[in-house]
Amino acid sequence: MDRNQSCHLASSVANRWLGLRLEMIANLLTLFTAITAVFMRDRLTGGTVGLMITFALQITHSLNMLVRVSSDVETNIVSVERIDEY
Repeated sequence: MDRNQSCHLASSVANRWLGLRLEMIANLLTLFTAITAVFMRDRLTGGTVGLMITFALQITHSLNMLVRVSSDVETNIVSVERIDEY
């Protein structure tokens, strides 16, 4: 395996590790939202519960995209810095 492939492999493994952790946090958030809806079923309507779960799923997707995009931006900035130093 050459150097380029080993760097790409390390990047992919780190990306997958982070993705797994973010998905775990997302699932816990969705579970917490569902448990809250069950305990508050007397005070919440079906539409409100659906909205709560939908927002929980959207937040997790947004968090995942935020982390990935910020990581890509940082990688690109480092590339520009290396070209500037060269």
